[in-house]
Amino acid sequence: MNDFIFEHYVAVAQIMIAGVLPLMLGAVLVTRKTGKLQGAALALVAYLAIVALGMSGNIKHLSLIGMAHALIAFAIAGLSARHLGVRAGWLLAVPCFFILVVVLFNIANQDIGLELMGRWNNSS
Repeated sequence: MNDFIFEHYVAVAQIMIAGVLPLMLGAVLVTRKTGKLQGAALALVAYLAIVALGMSGNIKHLSLIGMAHALIAFAIAGLSARHLGVRAGWLLAVPCFFILVVVLFNIANQDIGLELMGRWNNSS
């Protein structure tokens, strides 16, 4: 199962995260009645913040700072989605889902990490 998760995680995460951004920005622009550009800008900044926090090396290795980064990403997603007032704002949870997968994978595998497992698989 670990091999399956590692082999498919990167491809699925890249496709989903790349697809969510234009879908969310388009939905925010179409459905907001006032402040269209402001809503789209807020969604873009929140999205970039969540993805940047998700790419933190601390999350990959399950440190205390990484757990704080994950919680901050979840808080940004929740608050932004509520502030946007659009159902599409909840698409910000997609990058958070992938952060959760990394954290749960690390907990289940004694902090081996997805990237360390990939190096181990390639060397053997």
